[in-house]
Amino acid sequence: MIAQQLASNNSMVILTSDIQVEQEIASQIDELVREQVEECLKTHIPKELQDELAISKRELEELNLRLHNS
Repeated sequence: MIAQQLASNNSMVILTSDIQVEQEIASQIDELVREQVEECLKTHIPKELQDELAISKRELEELNLRLHNS
């Protein structure tokens, strides 16, 4: 009986560990993809559009902050 419980607990620990490893790998892949897409976009989007986008993002962040604070 105790041996069965220990085996069951060990299986649960291994499953939990596997899930955590898979989540960490997925997170790392997501970050790598994000970085690669960002680099590709830099080469495909003209600099002036990138600058315009950055300005628009800053304005949007400021508006969101003002909305949140109101």
